[in-house]
Amino acid sequence: ASTFRAQLHARIAAEYPVRLIGDLLKDTGKAMQGPYMMYSANKHVADQDLRAVMQSNPEIAELVRTQGTTRRVDLQGLLARPVGFISWLPAIMDRLASFCPRGHDDHYNMQEASMLFRKLVETISSEVKKVEAYTRM
Repeated sequence: ASTFRAQLHARIAAEYPVRLIGDLLKDTGKAMQGPYMMYSANKHVADQDLRAVMQSNPEIAELVRTQGTTRRVDLQGLLARPVGFISWLPAIMDRLASFCPRGHDDHYNMQEASMLFRKLVETISSEVKKVEAYTRM
């Protein structure tokens, strides 16, 4: 998301008329695939490590319980945020694409970005299910 924001700000700073964002969204989606796939597939490891550290070290457990919150979200919730965020992206992309009429210069890129994010979510869901099935064995 920060790559998209940086590219958008660069267009604004260059006094480039920001009429087209589909290309930026496509590039951002492609850049997100690796990191989000890795994070989502390994989130259970972070959860296990957090539980293990809290069980083995009462001082850290107390610190996490008393001060491990941000905006009323605990550390466990913060670990889940990226996974939850990614699931909203197809709906956001579909909504953005709905504002871009057929025939507009950006229509194709918006549609492609929407499909890319939908495929990303499907792939991540599939990988997470595989990891969960493997860890249950």
